[in-house]
Amino acid sequence: MSSAHEAILLLDHGSRDPDAKIEFDEIARALQARVDLNVYPAFLELAEPPVLDQLEALARAGVQKVWGLSAFLLPAGHVKSDLPTALTEAKRDFGIEIEYGKPLGLHPSLLFALRERLREARANLPQCENQEVAVLVVGRGASDPDANSEVAKLARLMYEGGECGYAHTAFVSIAKPSVAEGLAQCAALGAKQIILLPFFLCTGLLIQRIQKQAEEWAVARDDVQVAVASHLGAHPQVIDALVDRLGELRLGENRSIWCDRCKFRAPLPGHEHSVGAALTSDDAHGLRHSHSHGHTHAHDLNIIARATGVELRGDAITKRSFEIIEAELRSNCVNVPQAHLGIIKRVIHTTADFEYAELLQFSERAIEAGRTALDAQSKIICDVRMVQSGLTKLGERTLCFVDDPNVWDESNATGETRSVLGLRKALMQAPNAIVVIGNAPTALWETLRLVDAGKAKPLLIIGVPVGFVDAVESKAALGQRADVEWIITRGRKGGSGVAAAIVNALIREYHE
Repeated sequence: MSSAHEAILLLDHGSRDPDAKIEFDEIARALQARVDLNVYPAFLELAEPPVLDQLEALARAGVQKVWGLSAFLLPAGHVKSDLPTALTEAKRDFGIEIEYGKPLGLHPSLLFALRERLREARANLPQCENQEVAVLVVGRGASDPDANSEVAKLARLMYEGGECGYAHTAFVSIAKPSVAEGLAQCAALGAKQIILLPFFLCTGLLIQRIQKQAEEWAVARDDVQVAVASHLGAHPQVIDALVDRLGELRLGENRSIWCDRCKFRAPLPGHEHSVGAALTSDDAHGLRHSHSHGHTHAHDLNIIARATGVELRGDAITKRSFEIIEAELRSNCVNVPQAHLGIIKRVIHTTADFEYAELLQFSERAIEAGRTALDAQSKIICDVRMVQSGLTKLGERTLCFVDDPNVWDESNATGETRSVLGLRKALMQAPNAIVVIGNAPTALWETLRLVDAGKAKPLLIIGVPVGFVDAVESKAALGQRADVEWIITRGRKGGSGVAAAIVNALIREYHE
């Protein structure tokens, strides 16, 4: 295959900060100067172009093979789930060959680049003995224990470099300890100088947050000097690491992004429920398109990136999976109402999480209401495309306006979320629909508001949004309603896959 038919797709997360896009483009140009193929940046979220849009453009330009080079630093959910899902869909829809490599990780070249950033920061502080200096490595923070543990490993590697007396870890989001807690721990160990070392490729809002939190903490501690080192940026050794990862990928070496500590592959303490979970994405991440993009791609919620490469055998595997689920429910003495068992089994099958046997809750007539609505050919309203595309055998009966151009325009003009506006538009067209919410708590609140206002009377509300902000509260509010029938999940868990599984179970177990 000639080089004219190959390209490098340089994959990044994306940021709301335009300076981050400028920095990443600089990295792409620096990489371009070192390789023999054209380099095209693409972003998972918050920046343009989206991964699928860039891949479609390359396919239309005649590119037949793409080397997916990850500029992500750590193997968390975006690397393990969102990107493989997007690339799998692109292979199918655009007919191009894609090879996807592991993230940069703790590549030795990055360690040298970080050491240089550390030295640059120390040069701005008064001279101090190494044993009085602490390095606080600051990561983004993730729900993936393996990614967080790599940040802790990086701190140890910085200590082993012999240029500090202490090394500790902090996170700016999700994980603990926080930046302030990490600073306090370093000071408690006796550090006179603390250098925060952000493990970030590009600038962005989180880098600004780290700087602000460090400054706020230092105001009350005149006995400790604090400095924040620069992030990696387009450091020459970052480019070295990318070139090396590309070489590994093209030679067929170390393509796997998985490792022994991947929570989707091996049971880890506190994360046993994640083993075997389907690796998917949604239209805010890997399956995202720019709002001006007129072409959409159907996708299957069951797209799974498998490290083993084992091909499953369709119905036989599904049948065996349900047998295992039933056996484990019995062996664990989990008793659920027979009327709800079909839905519970299908949700467990989708998530590999037996906790849903306890988390799923039903109003008194939820199953009957769902059956009646399906018999009446009622519309099915979905908050996001990920839910809609996971529904089977429903044809044109589903409504989802989250990508509607008018919704985009109104959202930009009013500041209301597209989920809310899309849900409102759908309920105005079909006030007696089944409403299915797997992603956006705001859409669930809007549904309840329209019910209270007398503008909608859904026959059934499936409210299972996932997340940390308002997901618990919105589901609890629905669970207290006696004027509508509902199915919810308690707590933070849920999601688009769970929502689609519930609807599909209603069709397969209670309607067909």
